[in-house]
Amino acid sequence: MKHLQFLMTVILGIGLLSLSAHAANIFPNSGNAGIGTDAPDTLLHLNSGGPNSIIRLENTDYYAGHSSKPDEPLGVLEFASQFANMGYFSLNNPRAKVEGVNQNFSGGSSLIFYTANSTEVDPSQRLRIQADGNVTINSTGAYAAAGAKLDVDGQIRLGGGNPGAGKVLTSDANGVGSWTAFTGDGDWSVVGNDMFSSVSGNVGIGSLNSDNPPEQLLHLKTGGPNTTIRLENTSESAGGAFGGPADEPLGNVEFASQIANQGYFSLNNPRVKITGVAQNASGGAALLFSTANSTEADPTTRMRIMADGSVAINSTGAYAQAKLDVDGQIRLGGGNPGAGKVLTSDANGVGSWETPSDGGGGGTAGPAGPAGPAGAAGAAGPAGAAGPAGAAGPAGAAGPAGEAGAQGAQGKQGSPGQDASSDCVDCADVQTVVFDAACKIFDGDLSNTAQLSECTGVLASFKLLGTEVCDGTFGGEANCFDFIISNIQDLLDEKINP
Repeated sequence: MKHLQFLMTVILGIGLLSLSAHAANIFPNSGNAGIGTDAPDTLLHLNSGGPNSIIRLENTDYYAGHSSKPDEPLGVLEFASQFANMGYFSLNNPRAKVEGVNQNFSGGSSLIFYTANSTEVDPSQRLRIQADGNVTINSTGAYAAAGAKLDVDGQIRLGGGNPGAGKVLTSDANGVGSWTAFTGDGDWSVVGNDMFSSVSGNVGIGSLNSDNPPEQLLHLKTGGPNTTIRLENTSESAGGAFGGPADEPLGNVEFASQIANQGYFSLNNPRVKITGVAQNASGGAALLFSTANSTEADPTTRMRIMADGSVAINSTGAYAQAKLDVDGQIRLGGGNPGAGKVLTSDANGVGSWETPSDGGGGGTAGPAGPAGPAGAAGAAGPAGAAGPAGAAGPAGAAGPAGEAGAQGAQGKQGSPGQDASSDCVDCADVQTVVFDAACKIFDGDLSNTAQLSECTGVLASFKLLGTEVCDGTFGGEANCFDFIISNIQDLLDEKINP
């Protein structure tokens, strides 16, 4: 009996346990389904007595996240509607989804969030929470840039922190940002529409740093030819176009001093300035240079370099009527100035101060009168430089023999002599005579070899005319003449370098 009672107790306990277990889950043919509850409030309702209300979506593919399968989904939650597409695309397409993906083969994973607009067939990626916690908001799928915890491909809006037009996001000591009016970063301050340096010292732009600091209040430095300051007027009417003013400034460089006015005018007025102006509506531009004297409140234009390069020096603003137009006197300190001298040009247009040749002064010279009778010849001037030697003239009559000179050094042995009774002459003797005669004609100037050779040939022709040349190596008149002409250079060498 006791055994029967125990068996009935076990069977009843099992039945109650089974009933209790099935009472926590309900899967009706219609209505809500519950897991851990038999009274589900939604289509699928999970309920547990602890922190275990979890849905797990698992991909058991060993290669998920491999380089051949980047961002392979581990599980997907899709959100769809039959009416979401509004008739443009197939019904029941998912319109939003959340994917858990293997970001790489090392176990790193990401969450990717997708949405679709009214013209997209499938959802597009909008936001990714990466394996390292970085967040990207874009539609390209790109990862966050290195060092960026939040990478937004677009603008951002922060509605907290007291936003307002023109304000800047400013951090407190804990990194909490709020919108504040911009007053500068400590180096620059902003007051209204103006910005100015808040620190003393120089400002450098370009290739300047702490090791190579700026040397002036404003120092521009580059490694090439681009160290340029541009002053630009973007008005379409500059220069008189569309009814705009002529000489409208394109930019000004002003030089001012608080003590320049000496108490006569308001302080800080510019005292000197250089202005680039649009001279006309055709793009012509001019440079104006202005200064102020001690009684002028503002600088006055003193000089203009016009669009065509002409220069006007005046205080009226009038354009130049010549390449250089000076409204006043000029002084030229070069060119040997002196009282009463006149500016005289040389052949190249270079002027110098010269004494007038007529010695007069006063008014403008009148027309030239008739030429007077020729005056007496003046004293001979110094001889000019010798000109080039002219062509040799005919030989003049032989002058009287001069005194015998000192006996010279013994010359080279001549060719064999002839019988004293013979009337022939030796060719070498003829050569010596005619060459010496030619040298005397040129007065010892042996520089013109061609004319000296020509002169020697002429003299040789006269000397050999009707003369019998002794037999020998150069026997005969024709052979002797050729010998003399061909030997001229050797004779010159012996004459110059005895």
